[in-house]
Amino acid sequence: MSEAADIQGIQQVILRAVDRIDAFCREHGLRYYLIGGGLIGAVRHGGPIPWDDDIDLGMPRPDYDRFVALAREIGMPHVVSTLESDPDYIYAFAKCYDGSTTVKESLAVPFVRGVWVDVFPIDGTFRNHLAQQLHVRAARALKTLFACRCGAYAPAKQGRWTLLGRRLAGALAHLVPKSTLHATLHAVLRLKPYESSEYVGNLLGRWGMREVCRRAVFDGQHAFDYAGYRFMGPSGYDEYLAGVYGDYIRLPPEDRRKPDHSMVDVSLDKSYLSLGLAGRAY
Repeated sequence: MSEAADIQGIQQVILRAVDRIDAFCREHGLRYYLIGGGLIGAVRHGGPIPWDDDIDLGMPRPDYDRFVALAREIGMPHVVSTLESDPDYIYAFAKCYDGSTTVKESLAVPFVRGVWVDVFPIDGTFRNHLAQQLHVRAARALKTLFACRCGAYAPAKQGRWTLLGRRLAGALAHLVPKSTLHATLHAVLRLKPYESSEYVGNLLGRWGMREVCRRAVFDGQHAFDYAGYRFMGPSGYDEYLAGVYGDYIRLPPEDRRKPDHSMVDVSLDKSYLSLGLAGRAY
């Protein structure tokens, strides 16, 4: 298949996964929102960004914790993975995998699961700007340390000195059990309860302070027609997207219109579960 056909096939798998998450959340009274590029796609394209290879969802912390606790009920072929459910898992947030597919990620520790949807907690943070900055930076530092320990980064995308720093940080982080590091990160994320916070954000996202916004942005859901599906975004989607991306309606330069992840050996008709890889990296 061509690269475009590969992306289209991956997107169809992702759309089915988001549709299942949407139904699961409605079944259990959980809030979720398209965020990041998935939300840009909803507003700008009426579906996925044509060259994008994933969709990000955000859930307010109380809903995220319930989603993770209930996730084993989501039903095959979908599998929700966290460190609690999958001891060899390498990410600090949940992913919903399509268990009928196989994807190898070219990371520092090559990792095999399926085509995925990222599910992030949206956490409360402080109103005071300095306290907010300290909170976001502490979360980002712990997230980076966890990623270095697990090898959840792509060496090919790192500069020489950044790569050396990540390897050193990973070696030092191995002095601490992975579960302890993960628990510490999520304790920091939970410092301010979501429901009583004026400001909230995806503190595990890539954009740092730009991902912090008023909680009112997420007070309601806005239904988007999404490539033949109907998915939910935040009612304050314009405020959220403008805060993170600025002029999000403008298309990026052509040389940046390409997938962002390090996927290799993608198979849309072979189950990673059948390979015995559900619980380990290799």
